[in-house]
Amino acid sequence: MSIIEFDRDAAGVVAKRDWTDSETFTNIAVGVGELVWKPNRVFVELPEDTVGGAGKTDNGGRTELQNEAKYALETIHLIVQEFSDACGLLGSGVSETSMNFDASEAQATADFDFLTSEVAS
Repeated sequence: MSIIEFDRDAAGVVAKRDWTDSETFTNIAVGVGELVWKPNRVFVELPEDTVGGAGKTDNGGRTELQNEAKYALETIHLIVQEFSDACGLLGSGVSETSMNFDASEAQATADFDFLTSEVAS
């Protein structure tokens, strides 16, 4: 199997100090990550129909819909993180970003958690 390598210099990628595309996508990913657990709270069981329905309430599709929504949000979260990584290499062109994507994503997550904890207080 071949190894794919990317040569920034050969591609003409030039670092720009004021580009924030990678950081923007990281912030979006953090926000989407917060939504991943929303389906657990949104898709609640319907109450049993006791008026004229004699218990005919059907919650059969609720769990499947909940699982599919969660899976879709998890997938979107991963895709947006990959956009952030690509922007770090091709857009922002910041060399440090390409060396350690995980550290920047972890920092953005910590910053977002700090902000949301301050708002909730």
